[in-house]
Amino acid sequence: GRGYRFALTVVRAQHVRADLALAPPRLSIVVLPFENLSGDSADDCLADAITDDLTSDVTLIPDVLVTAREAVHAYRGQPLNVRAVGEELRVRYVLKGSVRRFGSAALRINVQLISAETGALLWSERFGDEAEGQAAQEETVRRIKDEVAAKLIDIESARSLHERPTNPDAFDLVLRVRSIQNQPPSLRRNNEVTALLERALVLDPSSVYAMIYIAFHLSSHATLD
Repeated sequence: GRGYRFALTVVRAQHVRADLALAPPRLSIVVLPFENLSGDSADDCLADAITDDLTSDVTLIPDVLVTAREAVHAYRGQPLNVRAVGEELRVRYVLKGSVRRFGSAALRINVQLISAETGALLWSERFGDEAEGQAAQEETVRRIKDEVAAKLIDIESARSLHERPTNPDAFDLVLRVRSIQNQPPSLRRNNEVTALLERALVLDPSSVYAMIYIAFHLSSHATLD
């Protein structure tokens, strides 16, 4: 009957919360020290600067938990086992990369997003810049951060659909909303976002995430004609 179904839903929700409590936070990541592949020790400072800048920028991604720089310094120049790093720092994702300079200006940055739980490569990209100066470097780091933000949300959204297709929690639904919002605007998209956020608030009326995103959605996305 209805009472049995409700009790089963409560039990499932409790199991979900228990499983999530044991796992690393869903949007947790560490930015490992970038390697200098230029062959010039003078560029060690450049690799360190990009690591620090990217760590700072990734902290700006909403709801993402980033390991502090101080906890990462011990890994500089060491052979790394990504899964061991994930266990030691209790993170779900590892961001690592390399820096290579060509000539006096051209810069190439390779970036990899890796699962700290399985060691699987989830995404990689190469970023290049021919311009010189701090402003050009900052713009490249900003582009990397934006790509990482989109990938993290898409990956976590897909993961929740796979692991909890019928019993998501409120934050699962918020992640799905954020992934959908990367798609082109449409009436269908807006309606789907509204439905997911309303469902999230039913699951958890005190969810700050859901309240913030539904307020943002309703104020920023007018219904399309």
